[in-house]
Amino acid sequence: MRRIRADLVRQMAGVDAIGEIPFGIVPQIHAHAAALLGDPKWFPFDGLGCGGDQPDQSLGFDQETLIGHYE
Repeated sequence: MRRIRADLVRQMAGVDAIGEIPFGIVPQIHAHAAALLGDPKWFPFDGLGCGGDQPDQSLGFDQETLIGHYE
């Protein structure tokens, strides 16, 4: 998502008035949003989604949750 946001911010960097907004940016935002709502394995832009550059890599957990039982 950071790359998507950075690309959109780059496109809007020189915009000072509403008439200067790039014509194709709204459909582009909608397309990215729709892709992000789909299955992460099928995200069409490698490295641009929430999973980072390696979405299939499983991360280890350093924290363990213990459940206490009280009587």
